[in-house]
Amino acid sequence: MVTDEPDRAAPRGAGLDDRATRRGRPPATTTREIQSVAIGFFRDHGYADTNVEDIAAALGISRATFFRYFPSKSSLIWRDFEENHRVLLTVLRQELGRQPVLSALGEAVLASIVYDEQDRERIRARYELIRDAPELSYEGSATSTKWAHSIADAIRPRLAPGRNPAIPEAVGFATIGVAGAASRFWIASPPGTSFTELLRMSFHAVAVPYRAAFLDPEPPVER
Repeated sequence: MVTDEPDRAAPRGAGLDDRATRRGRPPATTTREIQSVAIGFFRDHGYADTNVEDIAAALGISRATFFRYFPSKSSLIWRDFEENHRVLLTVLRQELGRQPVLSALGEAVLASIVYDEQDRERIRARYELIRDAPELSYEGSATSTKWAHSIADAIRPRLAPGRNPAIPEAVGFATIGVAGAASRFWIASPPGTSFTELLRMSFHAVAVPYRAAFLDPEPPVER
């Protein structure tokens, strides 16, 4: 079963290629590990020149089983984005009933995008793939737009009367920009730099100007 939690049956970081002869059911492993295998394969052999059979063999599954878990080759790149999107909307909807709009959105963003040091190389390699593969670049733009519109739809009912109706979309796209900028800065930063702290500070800087549009109270001064 593919999960987002560490695999208890196999040590973290164990390669999947040595299990390539086990066909049918994919090895129990994490989304991170599957992505690492796939991204490494794409990086070594080229995204366009790698087919589903290649990746299925690396994961130790058949082509038919691959498509039961992943709808396309590119879905390997975006698998965690789908889960992150679900978490963001779930937390945002919960927090909108408890606190101001921009505070709720900030908590949702921090809850949905969580990277640590072991993710750094995977995220860096993914950016390189997206940059070099037109298909992935297009899908990345579509994914970002989906996130931005989802955020806008969730916060639109809280827009203050008489405010510019485009503001929810502006906030949505600004939030996506913040996440992307924080990720890119983080992968180039020294080891030990906290991604969460970078994301939090970046979001705060962008969110402040929008608070008045939602009649949000001013946040406490950061020290």
